[in-house]
Amino acid sequence: MSNHSHELCSQCVGACCRGPIIFELERREYDFMRQSGTDLRLVATHENSLHMWVDVPPCDPAIQEETSTIRMLKRTVRQGKAILMLIGTCGNLDPDTYKCNEYTNPAKPSGCSFFVMGSTTCRELRANRIKEIEVSLTSREMLDTIN
Repeated sequence: MSNHSHELCSQCVGACCRGPIIFELERREYDFMRQSGTDLRLVATHENSLHMWVDVPPCDPAIQEETSTIRMLKRTVRQGKAILMLIGTCGNLDPDTYKCNEYTNPAKPSGCSFFVMGSTTCRELRANRIKEIEVSLTSREMLDTIN
């Protein structure tokens, strides 16, 4: 990891561990994340694998509108896997350090490895989350001055 990537990690806000984010997971990966209290909702599954996912709560239909991304994911989901949406914050994210408690665990979901520290995806998510935090703080400050 370059010094630039290390600097990004030291400023991490756990962006890749906060929903809404969509993952393709195997059942064992879903079970692994649920053990930490992570809230995942079913978006789609392969038609031959539906029986494996009947106990998983579905994603809210309003969130799961038929966007081009959702349509593409439904067409490409592989047998034995499901497309799931992370709702809220992953239960494996340490709220004080914003570090994943399971990042080095080989049993962690493969979808988590998609978000490589310092990668383009990581930096884009982090920049978007920081903007959301700034907007939220500004909105709170405005409300405080009104009240």
